[in-house]
Amino acid sequence: GTLRRQRFDLDGWRCVDCGHHDPTGRTLDCDHIGHRDDHRIEMLRTRCKQCHLKRTLAQAQAREAQAHVAAGHPRHTPASADGG
Repeated sequence: GTLRRQRFDLDGWRCVDCGHHDPTGRTLDCDHIGHRDDHRIEMLRTRCKQCHLKRTLAQAQAREAQAHVAAGHPRHTPASADGG
C-alpha cells in the first residue's frame, strides 16, 4: 500500500492516460513503466484499470511481434486497400 498511495498522490489520483479520477483508488492501478521488479516511485504511474489493461495487452503484442521477428519470421504487412 504505501508506495501505491504515494504514486496516486503524485498523479493526483488520476489516470495518466485518460484522466479518470478516483479519490478512493478502487478503479486505479499502480503500473510499472520499466521492469516489473523495479518499485522505485519514479518507475510507477497511476492508470485506471481499463488503461492499464490496454497498455499491458499492447506490450504483450509488441513482445510477441519482436519474438516472431527474432525467430527469423518475416514481418507481416497488411494488404493495401486496392489489393495490390
